Amino acid sequence: MDIIQIGIPDLYENLSLKTTGLFNWLYRSCAKVDFVLKVDDDVYVNVRNLAHFVQTFHQSNQSMFGLSSLHPDFWPQREGKWSISFEDWPWNSYPPSYEGPVVLFPNSVIFPMLAAMQTTPLMPFEDVYYTGLCREKAGIKIHLYTNSTISRVGTTQMSSNPSPCEIRRFVAWVKHGFETEKRMKSSHVATDDFYHNRTRCIIIDANGNNSKVINPSDPVQFGFL
Repeated sequence: MDIIQIGIPDLYENLSLKTTGLFNWLYRSCAKVDFVLKVDDDVYVNVRNLAHFVQTFHQSNQSMFGLSSLHPDFWPQREGKWSISFEDWPWNSYPPSYEGPVVLFPNSVIFPMLAAMQTTPLMPFEDVYYTGLCREKAGIKIHLYTNSTISRVGTTQMSSNPSPCEIRRFVAWVKHGFETEKRMKSSHVATDDFYHNRTRCIIIDANGNNSKVINPSDPVQFGFL
């Protein structure tokens, strides 16, 4: 395991600089990797769905995948914790971007992203900076989910254990709250139970008449615009 250290204060406003350091390391030391999954430390990754997704979209060059930032917190705020001044951001909206907890991208975007970072002024909001500003400057496509998506390559926030059907749908989920390590272990147990048929995902139709038990080994479908 490699631990990347950057000689800067470990502050929230330096997250964009830390991410730039990550891309610099990837370009110099790991540019031939097939895919990179960037996750926060409170994210649980469903490795089976991740592997299936990478196999399905292995030819998706110049693309990034994640959960779209449509929450109002991702619009420029002029006061409060997430505020940004008009001097630093004079516009009324941010470019399309992903939420920060998990983003997946192929090796083909590493160099153009790093080049864009070298010519894009830093801003404190990491997700807007690299999946919005730098991605747009680099000409990298952002993939959004369709309404028919069965499984999502992104995160959902869960305070309790995911249900078997949620485990089937998601590549990753955020485990907010106290005792993160314990929550991670409980997610691992729930995931292991689903894939070993100790728990089941049962889908009931809109009329509540018919039900279908999902086989954990059935292919997962992903839909994007």
